[in-house]
Amino acid sequence: GGNANSDSSASASTSDSAPTLQINSKPESDSSNSSDNYDTADGMAGEDIYKKVNPSVVSVISTTSEGTGSGSGVIMSKDGYIITNNHVVDGAQSVSVQLSDGTSLDAEIIGTDEQTDLAVIKVTPTSDLTAAEFGDSDELEPGEYAYAIGSPGGVQFANTITGGRISAINRDLTVNDRVMTLIQTDASINNGNSGGPLINVYGQVVGINTMKMGSSSTTSVEGLGFAIPIASTAYMINDLIAYGEVHGEVMIGISVQPVPVTAENGESALLVMDASGSDSPGM
Repeated sequence: GGNANSDSSASASTSDSAPTLQINSKPESDSSNSSDNYDTADGMAGEDIYKKVNPSVVSVISTTSEGTGSGSGVIMSKDGYIITNNHVVDGAQSVSVQLSDGTSLDAEIIGTDEQTDLAVIKVTPTSDLTAAEFGDSDELEPGEYAYAIGSPGGVQFANTITGGRISAINRDLTVNDRVMTLIQTDASINNGNSGGPLINVYGQVVGINTMKMGSSSTTSVEGLGFAIPIASTAYMINDLIAYGEVHGEVMIGISVQPVPVTAENGESALLVMDASGSDSPGM
């Protein structure tokens, strides 16, 4: 799948702060949701999902020394931060996006990460954009409906929606010597869908489409598409915005080293923590 409405999803950007991606839970059962085209048991109708999410999907056009390629992206904040795939903008000399209404805007690459195949780009719109709502991909279950919106085959097919099921979760695939844990779907994903959203039945973006498994001379493959889960990578996207690269999660730990026992400190007073967490005499 290569190069080819609610502001609660991201806090507003100010002059001294950038937006951060926020994850929303599934809507709770509430009769008041009926006016918003929600059926909290079954989700939204496909046409309502398209109306909600399509304004937040863009085509991403990258120009490299080898020519022009295109992919997709999803608007994260109303001031123009857009999530896409690293391989969509990798090596780009210039990047532009086409909004769902056909408007073209120049884009700046904010940050990329080859290991996760994520990237964030930024446009400067003349008016507020429609930011997508992001959902908790950890709540997905195999068998539930899923949708993809993007530009399969290039910009001429922009704003295409396809539908299917969540086929599997936590699917480990080895890509270029690195293991990626992905969502598997049979919603049709093709070249140009990369960087676009995988959407749940509530119109929430739960993944970033990144690849499909293609047929070979010996094997015929259909309906094997994959997306990067948004819940486990939200902090990476926030890192790309804040630092231009992924810094990784903060870890807490302790280190232990031998301390000589002297008459002053006394052996009985010297304790260190062993691997099990219990106190043991020092060395």
